[in-house]
Amino acid sequence: MLAFSQRLNESLERASALAERHSEDVTSAHLLLALTDDPDAAPVMQACNVDLEQLRRAILASIPAAGSAPPDGAVTRFSQGFQADLERASVQVQSTGRQEINGADVLVAMLAGPAGGFLQAQGMTRYDATTFISHGITRNAQAAPRSAGEVAAQASSAGSAGSPMSSVRLVNDEFTPMEFVVHVLEKIFGLAHDDAIRVMLQTHHQGVGVCGTYPSDVAEAKAAEVMDLARQHQHPLRCYCKEA
Repeated sequence: MLAFSQRLNESLERASALAERHSEDVTSAHLLLALTDDPDAAPVMQACNVDLEQLRRAILASIPAAGSAPPDGAVTRFSQGFQADLERASVQVQSTGRQEINGADVLVAMLAGPAGGFLQAQGMTRYDATTFISHGITRNAQAAPRSAGEVAAQASSAGSAGSPMSSVRLVNDEFTPMEFVVHVLEKIFGLAHDDAIRVMLQTHHQGVGVCGTYPSDVAEAKAAEVMDLARQHQHPLRCYCKEA
């Protein structure tokens, strides 16, 4: 059974209290407003260059003015969007084998829901959020990455003669689907399906998986191609080259 972390439970209580003051169902907007003070979710937003004060103002402006207090004994109701956000977070966490859902998990799920527009208005993407959660890389630190085409062009002009050999290694994360990793291994590294599954499982269980060994310039071009493709699909999959 999955459980909410203590911090997330506190955020859910704050969201319920906000909705109660406005005499309405608990919505995704209330939850996102509560997550701006969540110790797991707030640092993710800040790493993605979200101005928390600006976010709070935008959410509060969208919530109707407070009405009359709800009657004693009124049952707290949750909107469909709110429930869908928690369900997406639960499915994601369950797929990783973890037993506890935290505010960062819910924040990522919310990017696909109705409250995600508040975050997207400040330029935050699922890729930004999951890259920081998985690898500790902020939005600023991953700015202006070299594309696979640029790396390949540089490799072509330099030539591979005498280049040292390097292995390309995938780094595990909790957000990139296993089937996407298999697709990458087949498409970019030309692995047979069974071999691609083997490397994917090695990555999943050991944290790092070896995709193949190539001249260093070729290895760098393949690593860049992997991350280009992952970025296009909003997955935080990353890899690096290690001299053989």
